[in-house]
Amino acid sequence: MKTIEQKAKAYDEALERAKQLYVDGMPQISRNTTEYIFPELKESEDERIRGAIIDHLKDNNLTEWAAWLENQGEQKQLYIRFGEIPTDEKSKIYHGEIEVGTENGVSVYPAFKTDEGDIVLGLSLPITKTTLYTQQHLIEYDDRPCYLVTGDYVGKDTDGQPLINNVSIIKKIDSYRIKEKKQVEPRFKVGDWVILTAGELSTTLQIVNIDTNKRLYWFNDSSYLPIVDEECLHLWTIKDVKDGDVLQLGGVTAIFQKYIGNGNCKCYCSIYDSEFEIPTQDGVDNSYGCCNAIPATKEQRDLLFQKMKEGGYEWDSEKKELKKVESKFKVGDWICNDMCIIHITSIENGMYYFDEGDGLSVVFVDEHYHIWTIQDAEVGDVLATDKSVFIYAKVLYGKPYAYCGVDKFGVFKDNCLEHDWTNSVDNIHPATKEQCDHLFQKMCEAGYQWNTEKKELKKIEPFDEYKGLTDFERAVADICIGWIGKEPGWKEYIKDNADILLKFAVKKFNSVQDVPFEQKPTWSEEDEEMLDSAVYACLYVFGKDSDTTDWLKSLKERIGE
Repeated sequence: MKTIEQKAKAYDEALERAKQLYVDGMPQISRNTTEYIFPELKESEDERIRGAIIDHLKDNNLTEWAAWLENQGEQKQLYIRFGEIPTDEKSKIYHGEIEVGTENGVSVYPAFKTDEGDIVLGLSLPITKTTLYTQQHLIEYDDRPCYLVTGDYVGKDTDGQPLINNVSIIKKIDSYRIKEKKQVEPRFKVGDWVILTAGELSTTLQIVNIDTNKRLYWFNDSSYLPIVDEECLHLWTIKDVKDGDVLQLGGVTAIFQKYIGNGNCKCYCSIYDSEFEIPTQDGVDNSYGCCNAIPATKEQRDLLFQKMKEGGYEWDSEKKELKKVESKFKVGDWICNDMCIIHITSIENGMYYFDEGDGLSVVFVDEHYHIWTIQDAEVGDVLATDKSVFIYAKVLYGKPYAYCGVDKFGVFKDNCLEHDWTNSVDNIHPATKEQCDHLFQKMCEAGYQWNTEKKELKKIEPFDEYKGLTDFERAVADICIGWIGKEPGWKEYIKDNADILLKFAVKKFNSVQDVPFEQKPTWSEEDEEMLDSAVYACLYVFGKDSDTTDWLKSLKERIGE
Protein backbone atom coordinates (compact mmCIF):
# COMPACT_ATOMS: atom_id res chain seq x y z
CA MET A 1 0.00 0.00 0.00
CA LYS A 2 1.39 3.39 -1.01
CA THR A 3 2.07 6.06 1.58
CA ILE A 4 0.56 9.55 1.40
CA GLU A 5 3.94 10.78 0.18
CA GLN A 6 4.04 8.23 -2.68
CA LYS A 7 0.45 9.00 -3.67
CA ALA A 8 1.12 12.73 -3.74
CA LYS A 9 4.21 12.24 -5.88
CA ALA A 10 2.37 9.99 -8.34
CA TYR A 11 -0.51 12.47 -8.63
CA ASP A 12 1.91 15.37 -9.27
CA GLU A 13 3.66 13.42 -12.05
CA ALA A 14 0.37 12.46 -13.71
CA LEU A 15 -0.86 16.06 -13.50
CA GLU A 16 2.31 17.31 -15.19
CA ARG A 17 1.87 14.83 -18.09
CA ALA A 18 -1.78 15.89 -18.45
CA LYS A 19 -0.72 19.55 -18.60
CA GLN A 20 1.59 18.83 -21.52
CA LEU A 21 -1.17 17.23 -23.54
CA TYR A 22 -3.59 19.94 -22.45
CA VAL A 23 -1.31 22.76 -23.57
CA ASP A 24 -0.13 21.23 -26.79
CA GLY A 25 -3.73 20.99 -27.98
CA MET A 26 -6.12 18.10 -27.90
CA PRO A 27 -9.60 17.32 -29.23
CA GLN A 28 -12.49 18.65 -27.19
CA ILE A 29 -13.59 15.15 -26.15
CA SER A 30 -10.09 14.43 -24.84
CA ARG A 31 -10.06 17.82 -23.12
CA ASN A 32 -13.32 17.02 -21.34
CA THR A 33 -12.00 13.63 -20.21
CA THR A 34 -8.76 15.12 -18.91
CA GLU A 35 -10.58 17.87 -17.03
CA TYR A 36 -12.83 15.26 -15.42
CA ILE A 37 -9.80 13.33 -14.13
CA PHE A 38 -7.83 16.45 -13.16
CA PRO A 39 -10.27 19.18 -12.03
CA GLU A 40 -7.31 21.54 -11.55
CA LEU A 41 -7.09 21.87 -15.35
CA LYS A 42 -10.68 22.95 -15.80
CA GLU A 43 -11.14 26.67 -16.00
CA SER A 44 -14.27 28.51 -14.94
CA GLU A 45 -16.07 30.75 -17.41
CA ASP A 46 -14.58 33.76 -15.62
CA GLU A 47 -11.12 32.32 -16.01
CA ARG A 48 -11.67 31.72 -19.78
CA ILE A 49 -12.76 35.32 -20.28
CA ARG A 50 -9.91 36.56 -18.08
CA GLY A 51 -7.42 34.49 -20.07
CA ALA A 52 -8.76 35.84 -23.38
CA ILE A 53 -8.40 39.42 -22.14
CA ILE A 54 -4.82 38.76 -21.00
CA ASP A 55 -3.95 37.28 -24.41
CA HIS A 56 -5.48 40.31 -26.13
CA LEU A 57 -3.48 42.73 -23.95
CA LYS A 58 -0.26 40.88 -24.66
CA ASP A 59 -0.97 40.86 -28.43
CA ASN A 60 -1.25 44.65 -28.27
CA ASN A 61 1.99 45.02 -26.27
CA LEU A 62 0.10 46.08 -23.10
CA THR A 63 2.29 43.80 -20.98
CA GLU A 64 2.00 45.81 -17.72
CA TRP A 65 -1.79 45.63 -17.85
CA ALA A 66 -1.62 41.93 -18.63
CA ALA A 67 0.77 41.29 -15.71
CA TRP A 68 -1.51 43.17 -13.31
CA LEU A 69 -4.55 41.17 -14.42
CA GLU A 70 -2.65 37.89 -14.07
CA ASN A 71 -1.90 38.67 -10.42
CA GLN A 72 -5.55 39.34 -9.59
CA GLY A 73 -7.97 36.80 -8.24
CA GLU A 74 -8.33 34.82 -5.03
CA GLN A 75 -5.13 33.18 -3.84
CA LYS A 76 -5.15 30.73 -0.96
CA GLN A 77 -2.73 31.19 1.93
CA LEU A 78 0.21 28.81 1.66
CA TYR A 79 1.63 26.91 4.63
CA ILE A 80 4.60 24.66 5.33
CA ARG A 81 3.95 21.44 7.25
CA PHE A 82 6.84 19.47 8.81
CA GLY A 83 5.79 15.85 9.20
CA GLU A 84 2.88 13.77 7.90
CA ILE A 85 -0.65 15.12 8.18
CA PRO A 86 -2.39 13.49 11.21
CA THR A 87 -5.35 11.38 10.13
CA ASP A 88 -7.63 13.24 12.60
CA GLU A 89 -6.04 16.58 11.63
CA LYS A 90 -5.04 17.25 15.26
CA SER A 91 -1.37 17.80 16.06
CA LYS A 92 -0.02 16.56 19.38
CA ILE A 93 1.28 18.82 22.16
CA TYR A 94 4.52 17.79 23.86
CA HIS A 95 6.31 18.89 27.03
CA GLY A 96 9.84 17.68 26.35
CA GLU A 97 9.37 14.10 25.21
CA ILE A 98 6.01 13.65 26.98
CA GLU A 99 2.69 14.01 25.13
CA VAL A 100 0.39 16.28 27.17
CA GLY A 101 -2.51 17.01 24.81
CA THR A 102 -3.72 17.71 21.26
CA GLU A 103 -4.19 20.88 19.24
CA ASN A 104 -7.44 21.92 17.57
CA GLY A 105 -5.95 21.46 14.12
CA VAL A 106 -2.75 20.76 12.19
CA SER A 107 0.27 22.85 13.23
CA VAL A 108 1.90 24.60 10.28
CA TYR A 109 4.11 27.58 9.47
CA PRO A 110 3.02 30.41 7.16
CA ALA A 111 4.67 30.41 3.70
CA PHE A 112 4.83 32.91 0.83
CA LYS A 113 5.56 32.70 -2.85
CA THR A 114 7.90 35.31 -4.34
CA ASP A 115 7.57 36.82 -7.82
CA GLU A 116 10.37 34.51 -8.89
CA GLY A 117 8.35 31.50 -7.68
CA ASP A 118 10.48 30.72 -4.59
CA ILE A 119 8.76 29.52 -1.41
CA VAL A 120 9.64 31.54 1.72
CA LEU A 121 9.11 30.04 5.20
CA GLY A 122 7.70 32.49 7.77
CA LEU A 123 6.73 32.78 11.45
CA SER A 124 3.60 34.24 13.01
CA LEU A 125 3.94 37.11 15.46
CA PRO A 126 4.78 37.34 18.28
CA ILE A 127 8.05 35.48 17.74
CA THR A 128 9.57 33.89 20.85
CA LYS A 129 12.86 32.18 21.56
CA THR A 130 11.00 28.85 21.72
CA THR A 131 9.49 29.21 18.23
CA LEU A 132 12.86 30.16 16.74
CA TYR A 133 14.61 27.21 18.38
CA THR A 134 11.86 24.82 17.28
CA GLN A 135 11.90 25.96 13.66
CA GLN A 136 15.71 25.87 13.52
CA HIS A 137 15.71 22.34 14.89
CA LEU A 138 13.10 21.18 12.34
CA ILE A 139 15.11 22.60 9.45
CA GLU A 140 18.60 21.55 10.52
CA TYR A 141 18.25 18.33 12.46
CA ASP A 142 14.81 16.75 12.19
CA ASP A 143 14.22 14.10 9.53
CA ARG A 144 10.49 14.70 9.02
CA PRO A 145 9.11 15.19 5.47
CA CYS A 146 8.12 18.73 4.47
CA TYR A 147 4.96 19.68 2.51
CA LEU A 148 3.57 22.84 0.93
CA VAL A 149 -0.11 22.84 1.92
CA THR A 150 -3.25 24.93 2.07
CA GLY A 151 -6.21 24.70 4.45
CA ASP A 152 -8.77 26.55 6.53
CA TYR A 153 -7.27 28.65 9.32
CA VAL A 154 -8.79 27.76 12.74
CA GLY A 155 -6.48 29.51 15.22
CA LYS A 156 -3.00 29.29 16.76
CA ASP A 157 -1.19 26.43 18.45
CA THR A 158 0.60 26.52 21.82
CA ASP A 159 3.71 27.98 20.12
CA GLY A 160 1.67 30.77 18.48
CA GLN A 161 1.82 29.28 14.96
CA PRO A 162 -1.18 28.68 12.66
CA LEU A 163 -3.59 25.73 12.99
CA ILE A 164 -5.52 24.60 9.89
CA ASN A 165 -8.20 22.05 8.97
CA ASN A 166 -9.20 20.52 5.62
CA VAL A 167 -5.52 20.24 4.73
CA SER A 168 -4.65 19.91 1.04
CA ILE A 169 -1.10 18.95 0.03
CA ILE A 170 0.17 20.98 -2.92
CA LYS A 171 3.55 19.29 -3.15
CA LYS A 172 6.37 17.82 -1.16
CA ILE A 173 9.45 19.98 -0.64
CA ASP A 174 12.72 18.07 -0.80
CA SER A 175 15.28 20.88 -0.93
CA TYR A 176 14.43 22.71 2.28
CA ARG A 177 17.16 21.27 4.48
CA ILE A 178 20.27 23.33 5.14
CA LYS A 179 23.40 21.58 4.04
CA GLU A 180 24.54 19.56 6.99
CA LYS A 181 27.75 20.63 8.66
CA LYS A 182 30.38 18.11 9.45
CA GLN A 183 29.74 16.60 12.85
CA VAL A 184 32.38 17.35 15.45
CA GLU A 185 33.00 15.98 18.90
CA PRO A 186 32.12 18.37 21.74
CA ARG A 187 35.11 20.42 22.93
CA PHE A 188 33.47 21.18 26.27
CA LYS A 189 32.08 19.05 29.06
CA VAL A 190 29.20 19.29 31.53
CA GLY A 191 30.03 21.81 34.27
CA ASP A 192 32.27 23.99 32.10
CA TRP A 193 31.74 27.75 32.17
CA VAL A 194 31.90 29.22 28.67
CA ILE A 195 31.57 32.61 26.99
CA LEU A 196 29.01 32.75 24.18
CA THR A 197 29.89 35.55 21.77
CA ALA A 198 27.43 36.98 19.25
CA GLY A 199 28.74 40.13 17.57
CA GLU A 200 29.60 42.67 20.25
CA LEU A 201 27.53 40.85 22.88
CA SER A 202 28.82 38.11 25.15
CA THR A 203 27.18 35.98 27.81
CA THR A 204 28.66 33.79 30.52
CA LEU A 205 26.95 30.39 30.67
CA GLN A 206 27.46 27.04 32.34
CA ILE A 207 26.96 23.80 30.40
CA VAL A 208 24.51 21.65 32.37
CA ASN A 209 23.89 18.89 29.82
CA ILE A 210 25.13 17.63 26.44
CA ASP A 211 22.51 15.90 24.27
CA THR A 212 24.59 13.58 22.09
CA ASN A 213 21.55 12.40 20.12
CA LYS A 214 20.36 15.83 19.06
CA ARG A 215 23.89 17.24 19.18
CA LEU A 216 23.07 20.11 21.52
CA TYR A 217 24.70 21.96 24.41
CA TRP A 218 22.20 22.85 27.16
CA PHE A 219 23.01 25.82 29.41
CA ASN A 220 22.02 26.91 32.93
CA ASP A 221 19.52 29.48 31.59
CA SER A 222 17.59 26.68 29.73
CA SER A 223 18.92 27.81 26.34
CA TYR A 224 20.82 25.49 24.00
CA LEU A 225 23.29 25.62 21.14
CA PRO A 226 24.04 23.05 18.41
CA ILE A 227 27.43 21.46 18.93
CA VAL A 228 28.32 22.25 15.30
CA ASP A 229 28.13 25.97 16.19
CA GLU A 230 30.50 25.71 19.12
CA GLU A 231 33.01 27.99 17.39
CA CYS A 232 31.14 30.90 19.02
CA LEU A 233 32.07 29.48 22.45
CA HIS A 234 35.32 29.66 24.39
CA LEU A 235 36.21 28.37 27.81
CA TRP A 236 35.86 30.97 30.59
CA THR A 237 39.11 32.04 32.30
CA ILE A 238 40.03 34.70 34.84
CA LYS A 239 40.88 36.98 31.89
CA ASP A 240 37.16 37.09 30.98
CA VAL A 241 36.10 38.46 34.36
CA LYS A 242 35.00 42.10 34.59
CA ASP A 243 34.87 44.61 37.40
CA GLY A 244 31.76 43.83 39.48
CA ASP A 245 31.38 40.18 38.44
CA VAL A 246 30.48 37.70 41.19
CA LEU A 247 32.97 34.84 41.46
CA GLN A 248 33.33 31.64 43.40
CA LEU A 249 36.86 31.52 44.85
CA GLY A 250 37.08 28.14 46.49
CA GLY A 251 34.77 28.43 49.50
CA VAL A 252 34.42 32.21 49.11
CA THR A 253 31.79 34.04 47.05
CA ALA A 254 33.02 37.54 46.23
CA ILE A 255 32.46 40.59 44.01
CA PHE A 256 35.57 40.92 41.83
CA GLN A 257 37.41 44.26 41.70
CA LYS A 258 40.63 43.69 39.76
CA TYR A 259 43.36 41.15 39.00
CA ILE A 260 46.66 41.97 40.75
CA GLY A 261 48.85 39.18 39.35
CA ASN A 262 50.48 36.11 40.87
CA GLY A 263 47.14 34.34 40.90
CA ASN A 264 45.51 36.92 43.18
CA CYS A 265 42.70 39.45 42.84
CA LYS A 266 41.04 42.16 44.91
CA CYS A 267 37.36 42.04 45.77
CA TYR A 268 34.83 44.53 47.12
CA CYS A 269 33.17 42.12 49.56
CA SER A 270 32.61 38.43 50.13
CA ILE A 271 30.90 35.76 52.18
CA TYR A 272 32.69 32.85 53.77
CA ASP A 273 30.88 30.18 55.77
CA SER A 274 27.68 32.31 55.44
CA GLU A 275 29.42 35.30 57.12
CA PHE A 276 29.44 38.60 55.22
CA GLU A 277 32.87 40.27 55.14
CA ILE A 278 34.06 43.67 53.94
CA PRO A 279 37.80 44.00 53.25
CA THR A 280 39.76 46.76 54.97
CA GLN A 281 40.59 49.88 53.00
CA ASP A 282 44.37 49.46 53.27
CA GLY A 283 44.42 46.90 50.47
CA VAL A 284 45.86 44.09 52.58
CA ASP A 285 42.87 41.96 53.50
CA ASN A 286 41.01 42.25 50.21
CA SER A 287 43.38 39.99 48.28
CA TYR A 288 42.03 36.57 47.26
CA GLY A 289 43.56 33.65 45.41
CA CYS A 290 41.82 33.25 42.06
CA CYS A 291 43.67 30.44 40.31
CA ASN A 292 40.59 28.19 40.55
CA ALA A 293 38.00 30.95 40.21
CA ILE A 294 34.74 30.28 38.37
CA PRO A 295 31.59 32.41 37.92
CA ALA A 296 29.17 32.14 40.84
CA THR A 297 25.90 30.28 40.35
CA LYS A 298 22.55 32.01 40.76
CA GLU A 299 22.13 30.44 44.21
CA GLN A 300 25.57 31.67 45.31
CA ARG A 301 24.86 35.17 43.99
CA ASP A 302 21.50 35.28 45.78
CA LEU A 303 23.10 34.20 49.06
CA LEU A 304 25.81 36.89 48.75
CA PHE A 305 23.32 39.70 48.21
CA GLN A 306 21.05 38.39 50.97
CA LYS A 307 23.92 38.39 53.48
CA MET A 308 24.97 41.82 52.20
CA LYS A 309 21.50 43.17 52.93
CA GLU A 310 21.47 41.55 56.36
CA GLY A 311 24.80 43.28 57.03
CA GLY A 312 23.28 46.66 56.22
CA TYR A 313 24.89 47.17 52.79
CA GLU A 314 23.82 47.31 49.16
CA TRP A 315 25.76 47.02 45.88
CA ASP A 316 25.69 49.82 43.28
CA SER A 317 26.38 47.93 40.05
CA GLU A 318 26.72 51.12 37.98
CA LYS A 319 29.20 52.94 40.23
CA LYS A 320 30.84 49.67 41.32
CA GLU A 321 30.76 50.50 45.00
CA LEU A 322 29.44 49.10 48.27
CA LYS A 323 27.10 51.45 50.14
CA LYS A 324 26.10 51.46 53.78
CA VAL A 325 22.33 51.41 54.11
CA GLU A 326 21.03 53.64 56.88
CA SER A 327 18.37 52.01 59.05
CA LYS A 328 14.93 53.14 58.01
CA PHE A 329 13.58 52.68 61.54
CA LYS A 330 15.03 52.84 65.06
CA VAL A 331 14.69 50.81 68.25
CA GLY A 332 11.35 51.50 69.92
CA ASP A 333 9.52 52.30 66.70
CA TRP A 334 6.17 50.70 65.99
CA ILE A 335 6.01 49.76 62.30
CA CYS A 336 3.29 48.14 60.27
CA ASN A 337 2.14 46.99 56.85
CA ASP A 338 -1.20 45.68 55.65
CA MET A 339 -0.72 42.41 57.56
CA CYS A 340 0.90 43.09 60.92
CA ILE A 341 2.15 45.56 63.55
CA ILE A 342 5.65 45.15 65.02
CA HIS A 343 7.49 46.82 67.90
CA ILE A 344 11.22 47.01 67.12
CA THR A 345 13.24 45.97 70.16
CA SER A 346 16.72 45.77 68.58
CA ILE A 347 18.63 46.26 65.32
CA GLU A 348 21.67 44.18 64.41
CA ASN A 349 23.53 44.20 61.08
CA GLY A 350 20.65 45.92 59.36
CA MET A 351 18.10 43.37 60.60
CA TYR A 352 15.11 44.36 62.76
CA TYR A 353 14.10 42.24 65.75
CA PHE A 354 10.92 42.13 67.84
CA ASP A 355 9.78 40.16 70.88
CA GLU A 356 6.24 38.80 71.30
CA GLY A 357 6.97 37.11 74.61
CA ASP A 358 8.59 33.94 73.26
CA GLY A 359 12.03 35.30 72.39
CA LEU A 360 13.43 37.53 69.67
CA SER A 361 12.20 37.13 66.11
CA VAL A 362 13.58 38.76 62.97
CA VAL A 363 11.46 40.64 60.44
CA PHE A 364 12.51 41.34 56.85
CA VAL A 365 11.43 44.92 56.36
CA ASP A 366 10.51 45.85 52.79
CA GLU A 367 9.13 49.00 51.18
CA HIS A 368 5.61 48.21 52.42
CA TYR A 369 6.47 48.90 56.09
CA HIS A 370 5.96 52.37 57.58
CA ILE A 371 5.85 54.04 61.00
CA TRP A 372 2.56 53.28 62.77
CA THR A 373 0.27 56.29 63.28
CA ILE A 374 -3.23 56.74 64.70
CA GLN A 375 -4.53 56.49 61.11
CA ASP A 376 -3.49 52.81 61.14
CA ALA A 377 -5.63 52.10 64.23
CA GLU A 378 -8.93 50.30 63.88
CA VAL A 379 -11.96 50.50 66.17
CA GLY A 380 -11.47 48.08 69.06
CA ASP A 381 -7.64 48.13 68.96
CA VAL A 382 -5.89 48.30 72.33
CA LEU A 383 -3.68 51.41 72.37
CA ALA A 384 -1.48 52.94 75.02
CA THR A 385 0.53 55.94 76.12
CA ASP A 386 3.38 55.92 78.60
CA LYS A 387 0.89 55.97 81.52
CA SER A 388 -2.47 54.67 80.30
CA VAL A 389 -3.99 51.92 78.18
CA PHE A 390 -7.40 51.91 76.51
CA ILE A 391 -9.65 50.37 73.83
CA TYR A 392 -9.69 52.79 70.90
CA ALA A 393 -13.01 54.17 69.60
CA LYS A 394 -12.32 57.25 67.48
CA VAL A 395 -10.36 60.47 67.04
CA LEU A 396 -12.27 63.69 67.60
CA TYR A 397 -10.73 67.15 67.33
CA GLY A 398 -7.29 65.59 67.30
CA LYS A 399 -7.82 63.61 70.50
CA PRO A 400 -8.39 59.86 70.93
CA TYR A 401 -11.57 58.61 72.62
CA ALA A 402 -12.07 55.16 74.09
CA TYR A 403 -14.70 52.63 75.10
CA CYS A 404 -12.86 51.97 78.35
CA GLY A 405 -9.37 51.97 79.77
CA VAL A 406 -7.04 52.16 82.74
CA ASP A 407 -5.86 55.68 83.56
CA LYS A 408 -2.47 56.83 84.83
CA PHE A 409 -3.57 56.10 88.44
CA GLY A 410 -4.37 52.46 87.61
CA VAL A 411 -8.15 52.99 87.86
CA PHE A 412 -10.45 51.25 85.39
CA LYS A 413 -12.79 53.66 83.58
CA ASP A 414 -15.97 52.44 81.88
CA ASN A 415 -18.48 54.28 79.70
CA CYS A 416 -15.81 56.78 78.75
CA LEU A 417 -16.42 57.41 75.05
CA GLU A 418 -16.03 61.11 75.68
CA HIS A 419 -12.89 60.75 77.77
CA ASP A 420 -9.70 61.89 76.08
CA TRP A 421 -6.68 59.87 77.16
CA THR A 422 -4.01 62.30 76.07
CA ASN A 423 -3.78 65.81 74.72
CA SER A 424 -2.25 64.58 71.44
CA VAL A 425 -2.26 61.48 69.24
CA ASP A 426 1.50 61.75 68.68
CA ASN A 427 2.51 59.79 71.80
CA ILE A 428 0.04 56.93 71.25
CA HIS A 429 1.17 53.50 70.10
CA PRO A 430 -0.24 49.94 70.01
CA ALA A 431 -0.31 48.36 73.48
CA THR A 432 2.29 45.78 74.40
CA LYS A 433 1.26 42.34 75.64
CA GLU A 434 1.87 43.41 79.24
CA GLN A 435 -0.29 46.52 78.81
CA CYS A 436 -3.12 44.48 77.25
CA ASP A 437 -2.97 41.97 80.11
CA HIS A 438 -3.08 44.83 82.64
CA LEU A 439 -6.15 46.37 80.98
CA PHE A 440 -8.17 43.15 80.85
CA GLN A 441 -7.21 42.21 84.41
CA LYS A 442 -8.49 45.58 85.71
CA MET A 443 -11.60 45.19 83.54
CA CYS A 444 -12.35 41.80 85.06
CA GLU A 445 -11.79 43.08 88.60
CA ALA A 446 -14.28 45.85 87.90
CA GLY A 447 -16.86 43.31 86.76
CA TYR A 448 -16.73 43.90 83.00
CA GLN A 449 -15.83 42.04 79.85
CA TRP A 450 -15.15 43.21 76.26
CA ASN A 451 -17.10 41.85 73.27
CA THR A 452 -14.66 42.11 70.35
CA GLU A 453 -17.28 41.33 67.69
CA LYS A 454 -19.93 43.82 68.82
CA LYS A 455 -17.34 46.34 70.06
CA GLU A 456 -19.10 46.87 73.39
CA LEU A 457 -18.37 46.65 77.11
CA LYS A 458 -20.63 44.36 79.14
CA LYS A 459 -21.24 44.20 82.90
CA ILE A 460 -20.51 40.75 84.31
CA GLU A 461 -23.27 39.41 86.60
CA PRO A 462 -21.76 37.83 89.79
CA PHE A 463 -22.09 34.10 89.84
CA ASP A 464 -24.65 32.80 92.38
CA GLU A 465 -24.18 29.11 92.98
CA TYR A 466 -27.36 28.88 95.11
CA LYS A 467 -29.57 30.90 92.84
CA GLY A 468 -33.24 29.80 93.29
CA LEU A 469 -32.87 28.61 96.92
CA THR A 470 -34.47 30.28 99.95
CA ASP A 471 -32.33 31.51 102.84
CA PHE A 472 -33.17 28.37 104.84
CA GLU A 473 -32.33 26.11 101.86
CA ARG A 474 -29.09 28.00 101.29
CA ALA A 475 -28.14 27.38 104.96
CA VAL A 476 -28.92 23.66 104.60
CA ALA A 477 -26.92 23.54 101.37
CA ASP A 478 -23.90 25.05 103.13
CA ILE A 479 -24.06 22.24 105.71
CA CYS A 480 -24.81 19.29 103.44
CA ILE A 481 -23.20 20.05 100.08
CA GLY A 482 -20.00 18.32 101.15
CA TRP A 483 -21.57 14.83 101.18
CA ILE A 484 -24.45 15.49 98.74
CA GLY A 485 -22.24 16.71 95.93
CA LYS A 486 -23.34 18.73 92.92
CA GLU A 487 -24.68 16.13 90.55
CA PRO A 488 -27.44 17.30 88.17
CA GLY A 489 -30.60 18.06 90.19
CA TRP A 490 -28.84 18.78 93.50
CA LYS A 491 -30.75 22.03 94.03
CA GLU A 492 -34.12 20.30 93.58
CA TYR A 493 -33.02 17.60 96.03
CA ILE A 494 -32.24 20.21 98.71
CA LYS A 495 -35.56 21.98 98.09
CA ASP A 496 -37.53 18.74 98.54
CA ASN A 497 -35.58 17.42 101.57
CA ALA A 498 -34.36 20.46 103.51
CA ASP A 499 -36.02 19.44 106.84
CA ILE A 500 -34.77 15.85 106.64
CA LEU A 501 -31.29 16.98 105.74
CA LEU A 502 -31.20 19.32 108.74
CA LYS A 503 -32.24 16.49 111.13
CA PHE A 504 -29.61 14.24 109.56
CA ALA A 505 -27.05 16.98 110.13
CA VAL A 506 -28.08 17.22 113.79
CA LYS A 507 -27.55 13.50 114.27
CA LYS A 508 -24.29 13.59 112.34
CA PHE A 509 -22.94 16.33 114.61
CA ASN A 510 -24.52 14.79 117.82
CA SER A 511 -26.35 17.97 118.91
CA VAL A 512 -27.89 20.92 117.17
CA GLN A 513 -25.35 23.21 118.79
CA ASP A 514 -22.56 21.33 117.00
CA VAL A 515 -24.16 21.77 113.59
CA PRO A 516 -22.38 24.50 111.54
CA PHE A 517 -25.71 26.21 111.13
CA GLU A 518 -27.04 29.49 112.47
CA GLN A 519 -29.22 28.31 115.43
CA LYS A 520 -32.41 30.00 116.56
CA PRO A 521 -32.14 31.86 119.93
CA THR A 522 -33.09 29.95 123.17
CA TRP A 523 -36.46 30.45 125.05
CA SER A 524 -36.47 33.96 126.49
CA GLU A 525 -38.53 35.90 129.06
CA GLU A 526 -40.20 37.66 126.15
CA ASP A 527 -41.21 34.27 124.76
CA GLU A 528 -42.65 33.38 128.21
CA GLU A 529 -44.71 36.59 128.38
CA MET A 530 -46.02 36.14 124.83
CA LEU A 531 -47.03 32.55 125.60
CA ASP A 532 -48.90 33.58 128.78
CA SER A 533 -50.75 36.29 126.85
CA ALA A 534 -51.74 33.80 124.14
CA VAL A 535 -52.96 31.23 126.73
CA TYR A 536 -55.00 33.91 128.59
CA ALA A 537 -56.61 34.96 125.29
CA CYS A 538 -57.53 31.36 124.44
CA LEU A 539 -59.01 30.78 127.91
CA TYR A 540 -61.17 33.84 127.47
CA VAL A 541 -62.36 32.77 123.99
CA PHE A 542 -62.37 28.96 124.07
CA GLY A 543 -62.40 28.07 127.77
CA LYS A 544 -59.97 26.06 129.82
CA ASP A 545 -60.89 22.71 128.22
CA SER A 546 -60.18 23.93 124.69
CA ASP A 547 -57.70 21.94 122.51
CA THR A 548 -56.16 25.23 121.39
CA THR A 549 -55.50 26.23 124.95
CA ASP A 550 -53.91 22.85 125.75
CA TRP A 551 -51.70 23.08 122.58
CA LEU A 552 -50.38 26.46 123.61
CA LYS A 553 -49.65 25.29 127.16
CA SER A 554 -47.58 22.34 125.84
CA LEU A 555 -45.64 24.50 123.30
CA LYS A 556 -42.78 25.34 125.64
CA GLU A 557 -42.34 21.66 126.62
CA ARG A 558 -42.37 20.47 123.02
CA ILE A 559 -39.86 23.04 121.81
CA GLY A 560 -37.67 22.86 124.83
CA GLU A 561 -35.54 25.51 126.33
